[in-house]
Amino acid sequence: MFALKCTGLKTEYIMIDGIKFSIDPEAVRYSDVLDFKSFGNRHRAKYNGLIIDLYDHSCYVRGSIHKYSNNGLHNANDFTLSKFIETLHDLCLTLNIKPERTLFHSIEFGVNLEIPNNINLFINSIVYCRNGEINKNSLGIEIPFTEYRIKMYKKVHKGVDLLRYEVSIRKSRRVKNISKTYVSFSNTLADLTNYQLWKAFANELLTVYDDILIVDAESIDMTKLKETELKIFINGSNSDYWLKKWTNRTQRSYYLNQFKQLLKKHSKNSIKNEIRMLICDKINTLIDIKAIPIYTPEFVININNKPYAFTIGEQSKDLQKPYAFTL
Repeated sequence: MFALKCTGLKTEYIMIDGIKFSIDPEAVRYSDVLDFKSFGNRHRAKYNGLIIDLYDHSCYVRGSIHKYSNNGLHNANDFTLSKFIETLHDLCLTLNIKPERTLFHSIEFGVNLEIPNNINLFINSIVYCRNGEINKNSLGIEIPFTEYRIKMYKKVHKGVDLLRYEVSIRKSRRVKNISKTYVSFSNTLADLTNYQLWKAFANELLTVYDDILIVDAESIDMTKLKETELKIFINGSNSDYWLKKWTNRTQRSYYLNQFKQLLKKHSKNSIKNEIRMLICDKINTLIDIKAIPIYTPEFVININNKPYAFTIGEQSKDLQKPYAFTL
């Protein structure tokens, strides 16, 4: 039975993780850091959790920038905005690229949660989300959509079980759609240093979570349900009921609302709300600085109203490197 309490819970915070972006192939073709080997119709290098695919006229980088910050070993510790900026600066130096001229094509963000309950039990309680097919595997679930996907799964770090919740955006137009009320630009690596964009990602993480239907059957006393309520509960606890029974959106919305009201009325506790509190109350710790990119010939980030250089090559004397700031 779920008996989740906010007190005593730990959250290993993470925001931006997986990423894919394109760079000028000449920037890395003769790199003395990357070890390229022939791989099909391209050359491939693996470096600190990233995969770099080098073609004749293009080059793509993909992987976990969070793992990169940990020398490719893991992505289970804190990864705040300030740490992201430090990591991005190091990555740009390694790849010999400029963040304001580097487009990203997909982005993944999420959180790792440590909860005192059975993670598999929680994941199996997920019944429905936005009419997406729930694909189960040995670790958890994935709900794919055309422009993005949702994942919930268990991961282990240093012997501790963590619940991983993430949203992976596949299309740049969706990034623009979820960020348009926060920022004007959202398509380069430089834009990812903007704390307002991180707030947009945080909002999307919560918005998606709100649309997930979680049924904690053990929190409901079945003996107190009326016959009609019991029928609603049995039907609503089945994913196929929402995906196949109600193909009409209006009808589905009507019965889904009925089902949610039944859960609210009879549940002894709400595992969904309690985990949402974990995400919501603590997510601000990720955005630990106010950072805004300044698009100048020498790229600069304004961090807590102080300018910091973010350049390839020699630093200006009047500007500091981004990793030199003190919070």
